[in-house]
Amino acid sequence: MVGDRMKNALRTEWMREIRYSIPRFLSILFLVALGVAFFAGIRATEPDMRATVDRQYDDEEFMDIRILSTQGLTEQDVAAVEELDGVKKAEGTYSKDVLCDIGQSEAAIKVYAKPKDINQVHIEDGRDVKKSGECLVDARFAQENEVKIGDTLTLKSGEEDEKLKDSLKKKRYKIVGLANYNYYLTRDRGTTTIGNGKVEGFLVVPKADFQMDVYTDMLVLAEGAKELTTYTDDYEDKVAAVVDNIEEKKGEREQIRYKEIVNEAREEIADAEKEYRKEKKKALRELKKAKNKLEDAKSELDRAKKKLRNAKAELDSAQSRINSGQRDYENGMAQVSSGQKQYEKGLSQYQKGVKEYEKQKEQLDQAKQALDQAIASYGITYEQLDESYGELYTQYQQYLAGAKQLEKAKATLDANKQKLNATRQKLSRSRSQLKEAKNTLASSRAKLKQGKREYQKGVSELESGRKKYQKGLSQYKKEEKKAQKEFKKAEQEIADAKEEVKKIKKGKWYVLDRNKIQSYVEFGQDAERIGAIGKVFPLIFFLVAAMVSLTTMTRMVEKERTQLGTMKALGYSKMQIAGKYLIYAALATIFGSILGALAGEWILPNIII
Repeated sequence: MVGDRMKNALRTEWMREIRYSIPRFLSILFLVALGVAFFAGIRATEPDMRATVDRQYDDEEFMDIRILSTQGLTEQDVAAVEELDGVKKAEGTYSKDVLCDIGQSEAAIKVYAKPKDINQVHIEDGRDVKKSGECLVDARFAQENEVKIGDTLTLKSGEEDEKLKDSLKKKRYKIVGLANYNYYLTRDRGTTTIGNGKVEGFLVVPKADFQMDVYTDMLVLAEGAKELTTYTDDYEDKVAAVVDNIEEKKGEREQIRYKEIVNEAREEIADAEKEYRKEKKKALRELKKAKNKLEDAKSELDRAKKKLRNAKAELDSAQSRINSGQRDYENGMAQVSSGQKQYEKGLSQYQKGVKEYEKQKEQLDQAKQALDQAIASYGITYEQLDESYGELYTQYQQYLAGAKQLEKAKATLDANKQKLNATRQKLSRSRSQLKEAKNTLASSRAKLKQGKREYQKGVSELESGRKKYQKGLSQYKKEEKKAQKEFKKAEQEIADAKEEVKKIKKGKWYVLDRNKIQSYVEFGQDAERIGAIGKVFPLIFFLVAAMVSLTTMTRMVEKERTQLGTMKALGYSKMQIAGKYLIYAALATIFGSILGALAGEWILPNIII
């Protein structure tokens, strides 16, 4: 009975001790809870991180193996890999590094073809691409560069000797959704050979928008790998077996691809040679045609020159005739002028002679009248008049001499009149002839002028034709030289192409598992580092908790030393007395551990992941 009362009293004592020292009890509890929370949370984070990635990879059918080739991959390569043991699915796809205009700057981004089955992207906002010209954009890239759904991105090639249209149909893409891609588990998007050398983000476009003859990537899913957890040895072994199978096959596929490329190159060279011969024949035919045309033009120019020389001779002859006619006309005009003067002088003399004749005739008529009166006074006739009439007879004889002289003067006047009339008629004919000669000269001058105009036109046309011919000849020589240069260049290019074909080396396949993905490796290393921290870092909290608990319990024992003596005097054993403090510390530790474990496993993984 006494023992039961002592036990009940002791139980009551340590319960009272807890109740009256709640702050002290809770401090120990929370210190233990903090250490356990860090230990449990960090230790749980490593497997949780790997489990989270594994779940994401499984949900989005993320590749187990990626195959690259220096000479590209064909549909036959994909089919050959898909037939290998351990391969669940193989899919050919495209990717391309390009530059994207962002405001006043450029960013290097990677463009992926929209996957069919493998490597699905997770759309955070918006919708999936449905047609050409649409794209999904990296959600982080969109946030950092302030682009949004509905915006249009402009792309361009980052290679100097390559055009974007050789790889993609479009250069402008409209954003229809924001996405995340499990290829990137960290913020780093990798490196590139264009721009500043750093990939800033990614785009996903329709597969049909790529204009490439061969795939750039082949994505492979390993049979049974989905059921295993990534980062584990079982997973690594499963994938390694498939990688070995692909490695065994790749030599055959590399050789096949090499032969395809060489045969294609030889066919292209054969086609190029055929086209070259065809174009050369056509060019030579065109050059010959041009040469013949030039020779015809030269012959035409020579004929035109000869015709112009003849025309010039005719013009010079016509000018000489006109000059001679002009001189004749001027001489004729001088003669007419001289004849006109002589005619006028003769006419004046004739008129003066007529006046003199009329005057003499009048005088003679008066003398006759006087004689008639004298004869009548004598009552005789002129037949009867003789020398006996003395002075009357003399006057009569003078009258007869005057009449005879007057008749002679009249005959002279009549002769002069006839001569003047003949001269006038001759002058009139001369004037008519000179007028006709003048008109003939004017007509000849007009014809000569027209002839000179036509001659000058001919000279101009000849000069124009000569220049045109010279230009054509120069152009012909230039084209001939250019054609010969092009022939030589084409022949050299064909020869170089043949040499390049000889230098073609067999391509190389690169079979890469997830351990060749930078973000995958970094994420796994981060998980391992966190796991390592979980093994060491919580010990510090445990040590601190232990030291604080020891200090607290020591102070508690020192404070209750009198009470401990009383309890010993009352018959309590050392074990019973120590049990009070051990139960006190054990309860704080147990409840703190439970609280810390629950809180740590729920809070820390969510914060870290």
